[in-house]
Amino acid sequence: MRIHLRLVALSALFISSLAQAADLIPIEVHRDANCGCCKKWISHLEANGFKVEDHVEADMSSFKQQHGVPPRLASCHTGLINGKFVEGHVPADQVLALSKRDDLLGVAAPACPWVRPEWKWTA
Repeated sequence: MRIHLRLVALSALFISSLAQAADLIPIEVHRDANCGCCKKWISHLEANGFKVEDHVEADMSSFKQQHGVPPRLASCHTGLINGKFVEGHVPADQVLALSKRDDLLGVAAPACPWVRPEWKWTA
């Protein structure tokens, strides 16, 4: 009987961790290898429900150019989520809000202060 209970408990734990993994929000982070703040931002995202796919880029300038990031907005890391880019230390809750917006350019500034009409959203 004890073995049966242990198996049931272990199965429940396994299923629970699978359910939690399924709830994580996927985001790609492309970063410079020599930057320490990038790893802190990744940790912040992971602590707030994101599943981060970490990419170390040899040439961030080329990467940003390919993804439509204007040079004046560029930081040492770029997040890509649902076809949109995120530059800098954007808090996880704002990244989540951004990822759910289909029409960002029509949003009033107080609701989405990080959005600028000249930004180009590409994947």
